[in-house]
Amino acid sequence: MTARRSSHKLLNGKKLMHVVIREIAGWALVLLGLVLFGEACMLVLNRRIFHASPILFAAFVIFRGGLHLVKVATAARACQLGRNEAVAERKVVRTIRQKSFTPGTPRSSVVPGPNADARRAS
Repeated sequence: MTARRSSHKLLNGKKLMHVVIREIAGWALVLLGLVLFGEACMLVLNRRIFHASPILFAAFVIFRGGLHLVKVATAARACQLGRNEAVAERKVVRTIRQKSFTPGTPRSSVVPGPNADARRAS
């Protein structure tokens, strides 16, 4: 339940309805295509091959259309979530850049070499 609420907050209300409607319609078409495939199989088992062929073609088209709608809805949701993460990442990058050193600030070496002790002593 909390995962759904977080996705509702990330997506705008109008865009969310489009994504949800596409996904529900896609799953309904997938289910209808599977039912039609079952009907075509029953016709083939009863030796009515010529009656099964148009139903089989329609089942294939409906099933593929449903898969496409599910794919599009999932991609739309992923793009929206990715856009929100990119905005958050840009804010993090900007705050890190603000803490950079000013030019001319001396920096100590990160990895001390053989003369590191001599430099510290002077």
